[in-house]
Amino acid sequence: MVCHIMLHIVSLAIAIFLSYVALTAYFRDGRARLLLMALGFVTLAALEILLLLSASGNLQEPIIPVVNVELPHVVPLVMITLFGIGVL
Repeated sequence: MVCHIMLHIVSLAIAIFLSYVALTAYFRDGRARLLLMALGFVTLAALEILLLLSASGNLQEPIIPVVNVELPHVVPLVMITLFGIGVL
């Protein structure tokens, strides 16, 4: 269990670093593609926070009641969509 939590902590640190780099690149250049990539990394950081809290037992799996789907299953879809739009 400790290794699982450490994996999420390391993943969160990497996601925060990539978010910082992407946001810095966006503020230097100002292109919309960079903004979408930065939002994808910010979404990755938010997902890692959710997964870390869930793995440590501090948060139950949040469910979206309208579609009856767990939130950590929807966030990667949003993240991949932002990355895809940013690349295309």
